[in-house]
Amino acid sequence: MADLEGLTQIYVCPTCKGKLAVAGPDQLKCVGCAALYLVKDGIPIFAPLLIDQFYEQRVWETELELSPKAPWLDKLIVWFHLTFNINQRRKSFMKRMLKNKKGLLLDLGCGAGKQFYREVGPVIGLDICLSGLSKARRVYHAVAQADALELPFADGLFDFIVSNDLIEHIPAPQKDQLFQEMWRVLKPGGQLVHEIETMSANFW
Repeated sequence: MADLEGLTQIYVCPTCKGKLAVAGPDQLKCVGCAALYLVKDGIPIFAPLLIDQFYEQRVWETELELSPKAPWLDKLIVWFHLTFNINQRRKSFMKRMLKNKKGLLLDLGCGAGKQFYREVGPVIGLDICLSGLSKARRVYHAVAQADALELPFADGLFDFIVSNDLIEHIPAPQKDQLFQEMWRVLKPGGQLVHEIETMSANFW
């Protein structure tokens, strides 16, 4: 029960932004609109309809160090890709942008999490993929399964909001809502740092 009480200090109702209270051994309840939210293995489930088998499968295919089910040949191929392709440059870019920065960080579309974000400060991860979140939970201060268009956080909470390959997956008509939500939960003077996948003729 103590863990659930801690979650009520981090999250709010994603729909009405009301405060949450413990409703049972594995449930949170909004004190405003009375919505109920399941907590599974310490992960609040705010958008269960978004859980997608494609992303659940993708986590173990791409997270080598956390993927006991992946065939060894797949692991080898992806290791070469991560080591010699764009992903290493992406990591270097994010490290550069956050160098010597300190504060509370939100990782949108966090997947299995990234250790180096912890150098900034406490990290809260958000994704639709439960298998990824169960791994990110070992790395981050807290994680939640939720919709990036309805963030379950109070206004002005975060010093930094980051994402990797998330924004291009949001349909164009919903991008304004995505950025409105990010600005809402970002502190005045806070910083957004995003990597967006684009088409390119450059192999590297």
